[in-house]
Amino acid sequence: MNVQRADTIPMVISLPFELLERTERLVERGLADNRDSLLRTAIEKFIDELEERSSIDAELAAMAEDEDFQALNRQVAAEFAASDSTPIQF
Repeated sequence: MNVQRADTIPMVISLPFELLERTERLVERGLADNRDSLLRTAIEKFIDELEERSSIDAELAAMAEDEDFQALNRQVAAEFAASDSTPIQF
């Protein structure tokens, strides 16, 4: 009997043979309960990472347009200009 959770949708995906083998090895070693949970977790983590990168990129873009931030950046750069050009002596 095939029991499905109500919040999941079955789907068919094609995987390269090597990726399927790697997945099987992880399940066999007990590092994942089964292929489905391994793939769900991997996809979720990948999506989380992409969303985080996108959020950081958006924040950096906003900083590039923020006049107050740009003024502070210029002030800090000016304060460190002299030390930045002085070579370190060992």
